[in-house]
Amino acid sequence: MHQNPEDVEDDDARPAPDEPAVPAPRGPVRRTVRTYLVGVEGSPQTKIGRTTGTLKSRLSQLQTSHHARLLPLLNVEGDYEGALHERFADYRVRGEWFDLTPLGDPFTVVIDALVELGLDIPTSHREERSGGHTADPPVSL
Repeated sequence: MHQNPEDVEDDDARPAPDEPAVPAPRGPVRRTVRTYLVGVEGSPQTKIGRTTGTLKSRLSQLQTSHHARLLPLLNVEGDYEGALHERFADYRVRGEWFDLTPLGDPFTVVIDALVELGLDIPTSHREERSGGHTADPPVSL
């Protein structure tokens, strides 16, 4: 007897008898957004960006199309990219790249801006990189 394929029950679609049915997640899966600051070796330029992945992964993507070595400077949880872009618009070089050096050390300048935006940054993190040592690993908050 031939059956219509739509009328045949799919054994793979049913849970196994000893396994409870797990409902499918509803709505989109929310990923944590992180805002980062990346410097360029030998240049005053810094990139203010955001990612839902890791900074390491994002840095790897950026590095493939950049001529100089990129240096991770700051990695904070939360989406502050738009607010930081707006705040530093007068220092924009191009796109998401800024020259914040007229304001001081880019790391310190961005940390201070994040504090003003309401991000609770421990004093130890603010002092940790105030010397602008770009060879150090990024500060993650």
